Amino acid sequence: MPCSPPPAAACAPSTALISPMANPASPIPASSPAASIERVLSNVILATSPSEGTVRHSTMDPGLRRGDNLSRRAFEVIDGRTGGMVTRLLPEDPAGIAAAAETLRAGGVIVMPTDTLYGIGADATNEAAVARVFEVKGRGDDKPLLVLAPDLATVEREVMLSSSARTLADRFWPGPLTLIASRRPDASLARGLNPAGTSIGLRVPDRPATLALLRAFGRPITAPSANRTGDAPARSAPEALRALGTLVDLVLDGGASKESRPSTIIDCTGARPRLVREGALARASIQSTIRELD
Repeated sequence: MPCSPPPAAACAPSTALISPMANPASPIPASSPAASIERVLSNVILATSPSEGTVRHSTMDPGLRRGDNLSRRAFEVIDGRTGGMVTRLLPEDPAGIAAAAETLRAGGVIVMPTDTLYGIGADATNEAAVARVFEVKGRGDDKPLLVLAPDLATVEREVMLSSSARTLADRFWPGPLTLIASRRPDASLARGLNPAGTSIGLRVPDRPATLALLRAFGRPITAPSANRTGDAPARSAPEALRALGTLVDLVLDGGASKESRPSTIIDCTGARPRLVREGALARASIQSTIRELD
């Protein structure tokens, strides 16, 4: 079963096995060489104990061979302690995007590629789903979650953009720039995104598949980096699974991220824009634009 709140202590990556999307009626015994994921796959996702679970055949892939690569294939992550399926690893194709949108509609938590790093996605309007993202991250509620939206119009329905913020959005969206703005009184976004305040950080990503997911889902999606707090952010689906294990319900594999930095963050709630975090956008470009706004 997916990890769910509370208690928080239960939300820790579990020992897990990787299997192809399965025909449960055709298990491979744990004693089989195929059950030793570390020996079968060259890019092992998780440290596993083969004796604690089974690997199943797939109707898509008849079996696994030594050196097989997980990228762009559909797999299940199996909890080694229970043998139960808890996470799906899907390629970022139309079927995978549709499955991810359905998981989000059900209140689930996913990992998805963005135009920067891999992120932890949940329905940004669902308080319970947002709370679960904090637990998956192992993050205190003093650090708000950032949100992705499909377009500027969606952002403006949720927050109040100043003229400076609008200029920045027009110049850098879609792209790796997060703008912090004050939420509208009638915003649909969960208040749990920022329990200590009324501002929200949003951006429109510059990645067609991520935008396709946002449009298929129809609501903003959370997007903090896919890692436990204090750890390095994931730049691929295998790294995300290694970091988060079975804490999430579904992982979309869009290949390795080309960007190694998170989004740049600018706070637009004050009299003038303020650079909060340097990131994927060139510092000189941001500073030049901010100077133009003075």
